[in-house]
This record gives sequence, structure tokens and C-alpha cells, in this order.
Amino acid sequence: MQKFVALSLLACCFHYTLEAQPNYVAKGDKWMSLFQFEKAASFYKKAADLDANNITAWDKLGQAFVMNADLQSAEAIYKVLSENPLSSHEAKFRYAQILRSNGKYEEAQKVYDSFAKAMPYDTRSTEFLNFSEQLQNLSQDLKNYELVSIPENSVASEIGPAYLNGNLTFSSNRKGNNAVKITDNWSQRPYYDVFTMEQTSTGEVAEPFKAKGKVNRRLNEGPATFSADGKWMIFTRSNYKKKGEDGIRKLGLYSATYDDHKHRWVNIQPLPFNSSEFNNAHPSLSQDGSKLFFTSDMPGGQGETDIYMSIRNGSTWENPINLGKEVNTAGREMFPFVSELNNLFFASDAHIGLGGLDILSATWENGKWGNVLNPGVPLNSSSDDFGYVCNATGKEGYLVSNRPGGIGSDDIYKFTKRSESICGKVIDAKTKKVIENVIVKAQSADGLKTGSKTNQNGSYCLQLPVEKEFSVTTAAEGYATYEGKLSAMAFGNPAQDIFLFPVGGIDLIVDVADVNGAKISNANAFW
Repeated sequence: MQKFVALSLLACCFHYTLEAQPNYVAKGDKWMSLFQFEKAASFYKKAADLDANNITAWDKLGQAFVMNADLQSAEAIYKVLSENPLSSHEAKFRYAQILRSNGKYEEAQKVYDSFAKAMPYDTRSTEFLNFSEQLQNLSQDLKNYELVSIPENSVASEIGPAYLNGNLTFSSNRKGNNAVKITDNWSQRPYYDVFTMEQTSTGEVAEPFKAKGKVNRRLNEGPATFSADGKWMIFTRSNYKKKGEDGIRKLGLYSATYDDHKHRWVNIQPLPFNSSEFNNAHPSLSQDGSKLFFTSDMPGGQGETDIYMSIRNGSTWENPINLGKEVNTAGREMFPFVSELNNLFFASDAHIGLGGLDILSATWENGKWGNVLNPGVPLNSSSDDFGYVCNATGKEGYLVSNRPGGIGSDDIYKFTKRSESICGKVIDAKTKKVIENVIVKAQSADGLKTGSKTNQNGSYCLQLPVEKEFSVTTAAEGYATYEGKLSAMAFGNPAQDIFLFPVGGIDLIVDVADVNGAKISNANAFW
């Protein structure tokens, strides 16, 4: 996944001020802009070898290894950087992230703790402070999903699954039948194209083929998203007309309509908020087509890449709105998808997770997206997991992962959901106020355990296997421990609020009456 992420971001992290040995660093930057990461690394290493305190060269060397999916080498580089007092605290966080991606969770926790002490006001410090404790819940397989690799995967990269008229579409850099063979300097493979599939008259799925029309051109196209009726789409495409000031072609979003007579996509138009100076990618349309969610590294965001929403106004799209700090972080949020049940799914490397990118979900609450939940394994792993989409019921869908055992660099997996979410709030039984930072624990008779911590709105969510009973306990200081039972239905579980009763003190019930003994309502009593 690291390779396509860099295509999406187009090396936005590499614009540093040059320090010593500018010739070596500048040469490395040149190769980096061309996605030749091994060559770039060789020049950064020369600069670092000449000066052990050339923090810029070391940092860029580590980034070159990350972009080339060599996380073992990147780990060694960032270990050195994290111990150098001249390095920024960001080097510590990157080191922790790489340790996490390499499955070294205990070591990652120590580095997260060190980062938190150095940067107590960084939101990531709070997020990862109890990483090890939350990791236990995320790592436990509740058998709530069945995952299988789809037969359409190849030795190349398949990403961006989407639905078109009930059939799967995706983007891939597999070799096609182009007369002119143009390859990505980075991967030495063809650029990404949008592929679609159709069912034959016998109901079998035909071989994937490139989307017809002028959607696929010389450079990168896809991922794509489609309207519910399949009549129009929005897709990611390289900016063919203009490079940015850094000399790199950015990604933008483009619309197309389907011509039923010609049986191809026509009328390709750029969306109004595209720019040659930043990337827009990974589009996802809401079910009614009125909202577009996408990834961008435009100025003014929370971090490296954020998720934005644009509202359709007639035939055009309004200025994008950042989804805010509940969803977006100082890291990377990308590959959004909005289900028909109005849940937002996305991938992030800066929320609590198991690996590089983890799949997360969020719900619309109190006028904003929040209540971010990590479903844990098997949807997520210590590798990159992203590109989640599901059908109308939410019980089946697809995701992308570069986890071990796959066929190519990125593979699409089909999932079948075996469990459901049960959500609710923890509430003070007397004052009716919500209680935050309380852990709701659930355990089945055969030893399966899970839990969820309430957010600032008092909300929690548990992933429970369908029709399996769990004992639930919740404890908070000053309250009696709650004990109850929960079991998930196959679909549409109602909210399950938990009421905690305060302990200690004396409850006084006072009736106020006049001199004739008639009760008075809405009166104030003083004693």
C-alpha cells in the first residue's frame, strides 16, 4: 500500500530545508520526485554518512525506505533518528508507527510514551498513551468476519473496490493491452486504470476489463465511485494539463456520465476544487449522490491527508468541508466510504490501530462525525488495510490489504460479516448526564472478550458475534458497578444505554404543600 499512498500524496513530506551536503540531498530530492526511491536513498545515505547530524538527510532516507515498502530498513533509520537530540519529536512518532507496522507492539508503546512526554499537547499523545491496553481488544478475533481473497487479484496491485450496478469495479496497475507500454518510474509497472466487471447471461462474472471511454489514459486513473443508478461516476486522475510548482503532477477528481447508446463513459469534466498544487483522491458518493467524500492534502487540514466532504448544488460541487478533529488527525486519513446505513468508513495511521493503515468507522452524531471505532482483526492487521466498501445491508463487502499471504502487492478481499455493532451511552442514573472515559467490558461464556471506552459524548460501541450472549460490566469511580446481558441480532440493533447509580450520600424526597396540605409543584425547597 505504501506505493499507492505516495502516488496519492505525491511525496508531500519531502519539502525540507536543505542542510549540509546540499548536492547529495538535492540529487536525492530529484530522484524522489520521480519516484525512484532506491536511487534517492543512495544519495541521502551519502549525505548522512558524511555528517551523522544531518537530520534532514537521515529523515529523508527513512522516508525513502518507507515509500519503497522497506520497513525493516526504515526502522533502523528512525531508531537512530529518535535517539538523536537534534531530531524533531516527529521522528519519535514515525519510529513508533514503523515499529507498530512491523508488529513490534511493546517497543512501539515505549516510544509512544516517550513521544507523549515530549509532546503532551499533541492529540496523538493522548490517542496512543494506552496503546498496549487497547491493542488486546483489537487483536482478539471475535470471528465476526470471514475474509477470502477474490479470484480477480493479480501479481500487480488491486485497490479501490466499488459497486457499479451490483458488480465489482476496482483500479489496478496490471499489464493491459495498450499499444504503447508506459510504466510508473516507481513501481516499474503500468499506471493504474479503472477496471469493471459484468455478469454473463449465465450469471457468471466475466474477466475484468478497462472501463470503456476516455476514462483511462497514459497516467494514473482510479479509484472511482458511482451513482446508485450507474449513470455517472467520479474518479481520481492525474492532472494532465499542469504540474505543480514542485514539478509533480497532482491527483484530481473528475466526473463522467455513461452513454447508454455508445456503451462508454463520456463528458469527462474536472471538479471545481481541483488544484495543480495539492491532491484530491479516493472519492465516495453518498447513496443519494448529494455528498462526495474524498481524501486531500490541501492546505489548512489537520494533518498529512484529511477527509473532506463536498455538497452537490445543482450541477456543481460546493467548496469542501473538513470532517474535523474527531475523524482527521495529524497523520493520514484516506479512502473514505459512506454506507447506505450512513456510516463513514475510512483508513488512518494515526488513530489507535494494529498496523500502518487501519480501517475505522464513524457515525454522525450531534451535527458532526465522531464515535470512531476500530473493528480490529480480521479486517485489520499489522499491514496496511484500507478501501472498505459494503453492500446495502452491510453484511458483505470488500477491502484492500497488503497483508502476508496475498497474490500481489495489494489485494482485494471479500468479507462476510458474522457480528454486529451494539452502541449506546453510559449515563448517570440520577442526573441523566453522560459519563465519559468509562470502559464497557463484555465477555461470553466461552471466554471471548471485548470492550469499548466512552467518548466525550458518553458513547460506546461493541462488536458482538450475532446471537451470542455476553455478560457486560461497567465501573466508574463513585458509581455502583453495572452488570447486565447483551446479545446482537443479525441486523438493526437498537441503542443500549447503560445507567450507573451513584454510591454514598443520602437521597431526600420532599413534598411541598401549602397550609391546607395541598401539594405545590415546581417549588424550591431550602434546608
